[in-house]
Amino acid sequence: MDVVVNDWGAGVTLTVMPFIRHLPGDCLNLKRVVDNMQVMLYKLIKPFVDEHYRRYDEGTVDDFIGAYIREIHHHRNSQSGSPHINDINVLKVVLDVFIAGTETTSTAILWTLVYFLHHPDVQDKCYEEIHRVVGTERAPTIQDRSQLVYMEAVIMEVLRYANVFPLSFPHATPCDVEFGGYTIPKGTLVIPNLDSVMRDPETWGDPDRFRPERFIGEDGKLWRPEELIPFSTGRRRCMGEVLARMELFLYLSTMIQHFQFLPPETRELPPLQGLFGFSYIPVPFKVRAVPRMCLGKETFEEKQ
Repeated sequence: MDVVVNDWGAGVTLTVMPFIRHLPGDCLNLKRVVDNMQVMLYKLIKPFVDEHYRRYDEGTVDDFIGAYIREIHHHRNSQSGSPHINDINVLKVVLDVFIAGTETTSTAILWTLVYFLHHPDVQDKCYEEIHRVVGTERAPTIQDRSQLVYMEAVIMEVLRYANVFPLSFPHATPCDVEFGGYTIPKGTLVIPNLDSVMRDPETWGDPDRFRPERFIGEDGKLWRPEELIPFSTGRRRCMGEVLARMELFLYLSTMIQHFQFLPPETRELPPLQGLFGFSYIPVPFKVRAVPRMCLGKETFEEKQ
């Protein structure tokens, strides 16, 4: 999975500068990108879709793939059905959902671990809040979210500071647009620079400092500024934002409840500068995940 995603920087480059496709050779390893995509599509996704077809029952649709297959049947039996809802596109749509919903979330979790290693006090505050609100006898649930204010602020600061998609996805103007004294012709490729907003000194004051408290008001409640746009903004913002925020909250709060994350025995800290590919990812690093029930006793090391 990492190999596939890391190579996608080439695909992003080609989208922005399509003339590169005419250069001789394969300087961006695009062939490997295409080959890896085919592997994911037919070795990882297709078996799941085939299994859904085998056990499909219109009356017991219980997930996205089943719902899409039901739509395929409806459109086949309708004279006004869309030709785009078909057996091929169900594979590609599931692949899009899988990649968009897993790689970006896992990358945000990795960045959180990086910041925990650099700011152990932030991790301690998260654990203290979880221990006070949830305890240790049960896992955190989405119902605890409103009370875990600092945990939510940390997630917001990770999304701002890491900015996994600093340039978002490119779009095109549907018509001539007048903006800031400039005329942007219809069909112009527009690449939103989210980083210019989430690292704006006039908005954040100290944008290059990791400080979750910036999202907590004097009343102790969360402050959600409109400039926090890790999922872009407007009608084309990421449709998986709500799910991604829920995933981050549940994963991270449960991880912190059970483990303390520490540097390796060498005390080496990961760099705060990442690598550009399909998204902005941390450099591979080592971290020790110490079970909180075993603190001071056995530890084990996880390599990332």
